[in-house]
Amino acid sequence: MECLSPFLGEILRPMCDSMCSRVVNAIRFKSNVQALKKVMEKLVELSCNINYDHKDKSFSLKLMGWQRNSDEVITKARLKLEERRLSRKLVTIARMLEKEGLDLLDMVAVATAHERVEHVPGVSVLYQTTASNMLGKIIYGLRSSEVQKIGIWGMGGVGKTTLVRTLNNKLHEEAAIQPFGLVIFATASKDFDPRTVQKQIAERLDIDTRLEETVERLARRIYVRLEKENNFLLILDDVWKDIDLDLLGIPRTEEKKGSKIILTSRMLNY
Repeated sequence: MECLSPFLGEILRPMCDSMCSRVVNAIRFKSNVQALKKVMEKLVELSCNINYDHKDKSFSLKLMGWQRNSDEVITKARLKLEERRLSRKLVTIARMLEKEGLDLLDMVAVATAHERVEHVPGVSVLYQTTASNMLGKIIYGLRSSEVQKIGIWGMGGVGKTTLVRTLNNKLHEEAAIQPFGLVIFATASKDFDPRTVQKQIAERLDIDTRLEETVERLARRIYVRLEKENNFLLILDDVWKDIDLDLLGIPRTEEKKGSKIILTSRMLNY
């Protein structure tokens, strides 16, 4: 028996190695399939969202080139899935196309004409003397090169939200002469969630957001998009605590000349 042990070991080892290899390959295949299906869904979604009719011909060709490559990868991926012959390389290529598609989508958003200011539904305070005077002071601050941030503080119910909505809509009415390339209105709320505020900002910027995208990744995309504007005004309403604007992806106003931020809050020291 002692003589047979090494002999049996030599026979069984290749069998075990082969079995382990098949198990590992099966796990990898399943993982690759799941990853590829997820990316394919995103590629199809991006294909539907991108507008290929662009006035810049070279950019249009770039968009169409991406679409062609995307279609080829999707077709090849479906075939490989049917044949159960899937490589990690194909998943990597698909992910690269997904990233390129998202970047192109952001570029399309920048190139597409959009309203500099969007109307926000709400009651106006233009004909209320005290509120109208306050509005005048805010507008003066917005036009001053020495003012970068404006804080509006007061107890709940005094009309802070109504005031900034009126300001936003006044800028909307004066869109042709107001000084900002883009005005963004977002609400923080008591239960502040960075992702929720980011989504409001991203929607205003026509940035496509993904459920699995991290706050940091979306912040980078928002930052890059806002950096392409000459200047911007961010109106952040209903702030209850300190907010890290870097986390949201908002460029610093001291670095982005002409850009301003307005915050409304019940808290005096935020």
